[in-house]
Amino acid sequence: MDPDQTPGLAPVCLRCGRCCRYGPSINANSTDLKRWVIEDRTDILTFFQAYCTDGSYVNCAFFKNPQSLSRVLWTDMINPDTNDYYKDCPFLRPLSENKWYCSIYETRPAICTRFRPWEWGEKGEFFNCPVVERMSREASTSFSGTLIHSEKEERTTDTCNPGHVKDNLGTRKIHHHP
Repeated sequence: MDPDQTPGLAPVCLRCGRCCRYGPSINANSTDLKRWVIEDRTDILTFFQAYCTDGSYVNCAFFKNPQSLSRVLWTDMINPDTNDYYKDCPFLRPLSENKWYCSIYETRPAICTRFRPWEWGEKGEFFNCPVVERMSREASTSFSGTLIHSEKEERTTDTCNPGHVKDNLGTRKIHHHP
């Protein structure tokens, strides 16, 4: 069901992958890093480089306990082989010819979890999202909530509004901002 056909529903992701291909602005916050260190997710940490309080840059895979993260000031997603920023997210994987998925979706960084262009008024110019472009043409409603990746999936909390729990899983209801 298309979000522009039924007012008040959260946008449904088409999985075109365009939002994961917009250049060097993906980072990990301290909560992300701590979770990945505890889970021993060096497969993720390897792609992030930390700038530390002593002025050094450290590949985040070298952090072995959460206490060592206290010296991290910020992180950038950096290709460990070239030391360059990624153009496309290294966790983006093909699902089919024109469909993509996030290989770390369940533990993706907060910056990705909170990405809601339909709320921020980006109207698709930033990464040419076909859903947002269609919404901007046909509706002036501001949406909130989490982008739905399938008809049956819905996250139980709205990460933009901590403490707000959605009920009726699968109804795809959203709440409008005043």
